Amino acid sequence: MKGFPLIFTFKDVIAGNGYFAGVFIKGHVLMKNEFGEWWMYGVSPGAIAESGSTQEEANLKFNQAIRWVLSSFAQECTSFDEFQREVDKFVTSASLPDVAEWEEARNAVRAGSQINDTFIGKLERDETSDKPSVFVKHLEQVPKASDGYANPEIKRAA
Repeated sequence: MKGFPLIFTFKDVIAGNGYFAGVFIKGHVLMKNEFGEWWMYGVSPGAIAESGSTQEEANLKFNQAIRWVLSSFAQECTSFDEFQREVDKFVTSASLPDVAEWEEARNAVRAGSQINDTFIGKLERDETSDKPSVFVKHLEQVPKASDGYANPEIKRAA
């Protein structure tokens, strides 16, 4: 298997021009070890790739990159509705070659391909997600930390 098919969730509150938005993204990434670094290649959304010396570092940087993109949209957009449209476009943009590679890797996992990696092997399997999704909610007030925002997750696709 060339890469590990992963499903990630991203949840955060993003401050825009006169609004707060709760953003929930469930997307697909390929994790690969290339040139001595761990890389996370965004499949959906397809516009992001980040690396790190460990899988945890690559995951952290990937989530920081998503937060940066969303914050940039929020600063550029003049309304919540415009922000929501930009986030939808961003998440549904896909890297078609990576989509094919992600699906091939997921099918290999479903067919019983061995996961010979400690980090990936410990991840919970998600057998339900075939399509990425995004939900953007206009927030009337800023949520508390206990509301569950800013807690990204990563799972194995299966």
